[in-house]
Amino acid sequence: MSLTQLLPDAAGKGWIMTSNLPHDRLSLRPREAAKAIGVSERTLWSWTHNGEIPHVRMGKAILYPVDTLRQWLDSKTTHATAESTTPDSDSLLDDLLMSNMLEELKEGGAL
Repeated sequence: MSLTQLLPDAAGKGWIMTSNLPHDRLSLRPREAAKAIGVSERTLWSWTHNGEIPHVRMGKAILYPVDTLRQWLDSKTTHATAESTTPDSDSLLDDLLMSNMLEELKEGGAL
């Protein structure tokens, strides 16, 4: 689950993207933060305890600043690039060699 969701627009001709994070609050309590980012409270606590997610301690209270959560999630987003989706020539060659070897084995030939 992501922080955004698609909803039909008022005219019913397209989609609008909305955020699950509240716009009127500066920070969220743990239960609210877990729900907003789509993880269990236990996972959120583990990330908090390990320092993996930004948070603020105020006495015994733990708060998750909304703007900081947005930035943190943006930094975790992975984007496919032409490099990562295009196999290099070495991997293509390896695939071709493996395919040829398998064909020879199927035909009962020796490698």
